[in-house]
Amino acid sequence: MDAEWITTLAATGGATLVSAVATDAWSVTRSGIARLFGRGSAGREKTTEAKMDETAVALTQADASAREEILRTQAAVWSARLTDLLEEHPELREDVERLTGQVRALLPAARQQRVQAIATGAVTQTSGGGANVANTGVVMGDIHVESRSP
Repeated sequence: MDAEWITTLAATGGATLVSAVATDAWSVTRSGIARLFGRGSAGREKTTEAKMDETAVALTQADASAREEILRTQAAVWSARLTDLLEEHPELREDVERLTGQVRALLPAARQQRVQAIATGAVTQTSGGGANVANTGVVMGDIHVESRSP
């Protein structure tokens, strides 16, 4: 399976999700993500909602000095969760794309830019087990590259 689309979509989805915290888009985001992860199971939906609530609390209660780090961490956590979901259920691609687009359209302009800044730092796996940065336009955080011989 070509996993590049999964990595890209999951990074954008994770960044969009955390950027929606404390905005008018949060209820749409929370219910949409819970429905995707639930896949018809009320128990899985409730578990996902609880995880999303933990993310919201972490971001809204963080002091200003820690907020950006928590934002990046939570975006990575949700990106990983979305990656797992899409690898297991690639048929959800259109649903994730639709929800991500819907939520992004509801975000204030500054939050839309934040999504782009976080998502452009997406890392894709290579067939040799290494990683490539998908886009070098990273705005948030530092990237440290080490070159090692096999």
